[in-house]
Amino acid sequence: MRIPRSRLGLWALLALAAAVRFYGLRFGMPHVEARPDEVVIAGIGKELLRGDLNPHFFRYPTLFMYVLAVIDYGYYLYGRGVGWFTSLDHFVSTWPVYWAPPAVKVI
Repeated sequence: MRIPRSRLGLWALLALAAAVRFYGLRFGMPHVEARPDEVVIAGIGKELLRGDLNPHFFRYPTLFMYVLAVIDYGYYLYGRGVGWFTSLDHFVSTWPVYWAPPAVKVI
């Protein structure tokens, strides 16, 4: 079976885009200040879990912050189940100190 030329170009472009994206994922790691805006956005996502759903920060689109809050809540539920966190407030308050998940060893 022969792949049409237009689809072959599309697959090649998709493969190139994926390669470039995955190559850039490790940029700056493990130094969190290499991308300081990510720390701010993640912090706002965690603060949304305290109950105030207004991010009070509108330099970036807020949907991403809400998505991070939902993901963080899922992580909190898992951490609560395995004994990492005693409460939601404990999870949010320990984040500035322990920004990496407890199971991750940063080298």
